[in-house]
Amino acid sequence: MKKIYPKIIIVLALFGFGLNLFSQTERKVATEKFSGSLKKISSNWFIKTDDDFFQLELASEDYLLDFMIVLENEKKIEIKGVLAEDVITVHALKLQEKYIPLRDKQGNPLWEENFELPTYSIETQKCVGCRLCPSICPTGAISMQNGVAVIDQEKCISCGICQNGDGDEYQGCPVKAISSQ
Repeated sequence: MKKIYPKIIIVLALFGFGLNLFSQTERKVATEKFSGSLKKISSNWFIKTDDDFFQLELASEDYLLDFMIVLENEKKIEIKGVLAEDVITVHALKLQEKYIPLRDKQGNPLWEENFELPTYSIETQKCVGCRLCPSICPTGAISMQNGVAVIDQEKCISCGICQNGDGDEYQGCPVKAISSQ
């Protein structure tokens, strides 16, 4: 009977460690796609889909304008967001066939001053010159120089699509040559 107690203690300790490790993993918010036309009522934006009408929780208009995002009444739009009680918290807007992020994977607003954006860079030794990242970058911040991708930090909005994918077809750098700090 005495030999069982040490084994139980070890199992419980490992279980506790596993729970702690699991609780510290990055939480990713599941988003849905919505398509429809925009409607502004008072100072609020809404989207009218085929089935319903939802209020949109967006970034400020100043923040949107910083990224040349102009919303117009009756304009067709596709968004990714989280629906709760007829309000969609918008995580990304699709413009010119590319998603522009408004929130990170955990749902944190990218426009908040206390939120520090990561800086992305290409590890030139790993880059194979596949040209996938320049084609997916929503701001054109990635170009090819001497067969290797290069990120222009002045154009980069730290969306992370180059490294992590766009949630659709592009799954991120296939050789993991893009890192963030």
